[in-house]
Amino acid sequence: MAVLAPPLPINAMLDFSKPDTPKSALTPEQLKRKKRRQGLFNVSLSLGLVLWLKGADWFNSFSSKADSLQLPWLGLLLLWLPLLLSATFLAVLIHEIGHISGALLADFKIVEFNTGVLLLERKPDGWKTRLQKFSYNMVGKVRGYTTNYEHLRRRYILVVASGPTVNLLSGGFALLLLATLPALQSSPAESTLLKYLFTSFFSVFGWISVLLGVIGFIPLTTTSGDIPNGLMLLHLLRRDKAMYQQLFLLQLSGDSYAGIRPRLWKDELISSLLSYSSETISNNVLDCYAHCWAYAYFDDCHDFEKAQLHLNEAIERKDIASASVQQYLFCEAACIAVLQTNNAAQARLWLNQARQVKPFTEQEGLFAQAAVTWAEGNSAEAGVFLRAAHKQLQNSITSGFNIQAAERIHDLQSKIEQIPFITASA
Repeated sequence: MAVLAPPLPINAMLDFSKPDTPKSALTPEQLKRKKRRQGLFNVSLSLGLVLWLKGADWFNSFSSKADSLQLPWLGLLLLWLPLLLSATFLAVLIHEIGHISGALLADFKIVEFNTGVLLLERKPDGWKTRLQKFSYNMVGKVRGYTTNYEHLRRRYILVVASGPTVNLLSGGFALLLLATLPALQSSPAESTLLKYLFTSFFSVFGWISVLLGVIGFIPLTTTSGDIPNGLMLLHLLRRDKAMYQQLFLLQLSGDSYAGIRPRLWKDELISSLLSYSSETISNNVLDCYAHCWAYAYFDDCHDFEKAQLHLNEAIERKDIASASVQQYLFCEAACIAVLQTNNAAQARLWLNQARQVKPFTEQEGLFAQAAVTWAEGNSAEAGVFLRAAHKQLQNSITSGFNIQAAERIHDLQSKIEQIPFITASA
């Protein structure tokens, strides 16, 4: 565990060309690809070992089943691919529905439901559904908030535990149904293709769902920047510092969705949140998120010295955060370089860092790109980005962050209209 050096001011620029560890010599995107290759290698190695031990027996059994169904074994194998995908998608979908059910029972409001290629978002004019890029790991996510802070720990335990619990119940029910219904227990000679696929789907779904449920209660760690259900439950049951951080973050999130802008958050909430954050860089991603929220608070209070301090603290911990959070941090650093230190060259470096984390989508980094392109003298392009940011803000549900964002957009628009561009610092 490294000791954190005194935070650098933003205009001093963190030196990313001198990594502390070998892995930080890679860009986040390269590191992500390296981890994916390592994961695929591990899976391939494990699968190869299993096939070497049992592959011949399984192939003979599979070929025998294909013959009884009067199908070539390759044709039967191709039918199994969509069966596996659909069973996995259903298990993930039921997991997230479990979280939603627990959240509603615990008096939480849902703002986003994401599973596989399906994304549901709450907008000012109601719920919107859209398809997104397929994720090879088929993960899901539910985002919500509450403004009722009574017995928050117990209620949040219900939210976290409901996902894997519903997986265990639904998977167990599917396997029980498969074992007890006489209509599903025909001999191989009586088996039809439809019945075979139906029973196979129930079996695969049941085992995948049970597996997700079991894994959901194991306190695993990940490199995605998210806290798995099992690990969060462990924090909540142990009442450790991560639990207090999470509960304080839930309160700040609730206040924000209630329309309270960052500078009006309770001072004691920010102080309490930071008091549970490590002074050294640890593997607790909540330390990074705590400094993110502290940055937003002090930035809206116009206490720019403390805002820069907490932004740098968050950037020091960027490697344990998700790619989206890393990108956000670099975009904010670019904005500070433009709006507070008038350094267009440095702002471009920060924006390039944000792009290296992952390419911008049409909805990401709009304000930062507007600020940097204006600082570089391209007011027309800056205006395009700024109008896109304003439209994005109008399509977002009410929150305290939106009030702060609207002011920033208005201030930058005024600068673009009054001053065509600023002179870049050497």
